[in-house]
Amino acid sequence: MNYFATDRFVLTSDSARALYKDCKETPIFDFHNHLPPQLLYENRNFKDMAEFWLAGDHYIWRAMRLAGVEERCITGDAPGKEKFLAWVGVMETLAGCQLYAWTQQQMAVLFGEEEPLTLANADAVWERCNAKLQTEDFKPRSLLKRFGVAALCTTDEPFDTLEWHKLLQREETDILCLPSFRPDKLLAASKDVWMDSIKKLEKSEGIAIASLEDLKAALAHSLERFNACGCRTADHGYQGLKYVDPTGAEEAFQSAFARGIATEGEADLISSALLAYLAGLYEGYGMVMQLHSGALRNGSTRLYKALGADCGGDSVDDAPGVQSIVPLLDTLEQDGKLPRTILYCLDDGQYPALATLCAAFAAPGIKNKVQLGAAWWFNDHQRGMMKHLSYLMENALLPGFVGMLTDSRSLGTFVRHDYFRRILCNAVGDCVERGEYPLESGKKLVNNICFQNAVEYFGGDMLKAHCAKI
Repeated sequence: MNYFATDRFVLTSDSARALYKDCKETPIFDFHNHLPPQLLYENRNFKDMAEFWLAGDHYIWRAMRLAGVEERCITGDAPGKEKFLAWVGVMETLAGCQLYAWTQQQMAVLFGEEEPLTLANADAVWERCNAKLQTEDFKPRSLLKRFGVAALCTTDEPFDTLEWHKLLQREETDILCLPSFRPDKLLAASKDVWMDSIKKLEKSEGIAIASLEDLKAALAHSLERFNACGCRTADHGYQGLKYVDPTGAEEAFQSAFARGIATEGEADLISSALLAYLAGLYEGYGMVMQLHSGALRNGSTRLYKALGADCGGDSVDDAPGVQSIVPLLDTLEQDGKLPRTILYCLDDGQYPALATLCAAFAAPGIKNKVQLGAAWWFNDHQRGMMKHLSYLMENALLPGFVGMLTDSRSLGTFVRHDYFRRILCNAVGDCVERGEYPLESGKKLVNNICFQNAVEYFGGDMLKAHCAKI
């Protein structure tokens, strides 16, 4: 029997199982992922299990590389079945790794496989699953509906046309697909992508950019387009940012613009001025600002040159700590421009500092105006989630927590919401088992975290109206 779909998987007490039974059918609002909206609009069937699993999941790629698998069987030109069998061979060895659990959950929940996947049954599973992938139930939007996804936010650059979102919103009534504003490349003045991104923004917004004020105006115009399409959040990779007093930012911009790239000091001034400006716009639109820190990007030059970014070459970095974030939040709060903000950190040693920081920026009428986001990326396993949840509990952050997200390019990874719910129910269930918290209160708490908290926090007429119908 494949027990990964039963109430025994992860759940270790009667209280945890009771909580899970009450929340497992709760809808999903996945407010941060990297699904291509074009994929959702075109809604075509996947060719085979290799495409379904391996086409964009760098979690899997990393594990396969660690096992010594040749790149041709990971991102290369090997036949699909050869890639599939290579992954099964690796997956079968991953005792205690979340990748094993997620894979087996997909086998059980999506494909109805009655036994765990192994190399012994992989040939037969390949045939059965490939046949199912050609049916209506396994098209991208159908898969999201089977997972219970009510709404999601993709990740989009300011110069994106948003055409696929508009088409989806006109044609798809069950799932609301919203864009997220991701201006990182336009804030990264010391990176090679900066000037090219400015040119793309000029074209998309019809605004010539020759000054910092021009860049602000173009970003504001873009954000207005995003807002008209229902955008509720902006996402920033904060690991390369350092907020400083932005006095002198225009001069720094002119110098960097003339040579096509900024020095580190100039980049700090430019990014600080832009981030503070954009945060004020986010607050005006009632949007949520998400800041991600503690990631070291593209550590292997060899891998980056061969495959580019987002290929599995990233790692946990020493996070810059609260002293790099407090000046930004404090300045925005003093100016009345601090939006709802979620702080993520790959360095889980920063959890105590960030959890306690959130209370300093509390606001009347808003639960967790600044909050510690879900256990992110390399931390989204049982130990990482339990550690994260413990800090939320101890610092009174759990009641307003907006829950899980996939941060993924792969549709199968939406199973992580179920994985998270089981771990959350275990954490709250332990309190019930110890006589520290009533079961009925736990049910309400867990259900809010799984869906309602995020809907209220991100807000917006389009999102609220859609979710009210569910």
